[in-house]
Amino acid sequence: MKKEILRRLYQTTRGRKTSEEYKDMCKELQEMEKEFIKKVGEDRLEELEQITDKVHELDDILSFEDFCNGFSIAVRLFIESIYKERDDQE
Repeated sequence: MKKEILRRLYQTTRGRKTSEEYKDMCKELQEMEKEFIKKVGEDRLEELEQITDKVHELDDILSFEDFCNGFSIAVRLFIESIYKERDDQE
């Protein structure tokens, strides 16, 4: 249940804007893929797509795990600051 809530929160970040650096790297990757296909042949395109799809899946998993870890840290910091404030008031 907790993981599903975090997954829904994570989905709200999917529409984020990407940096120029990210966009440049995407263009560079596309060029590298084109050059690779020229070297190995069009018949290997499907294989390359399967490999890159797997890389994207792995990246999605890491992104979600990073989000969960960051969320957990933020909650702990928030709780810690609340208790610190309470301790300071007593």
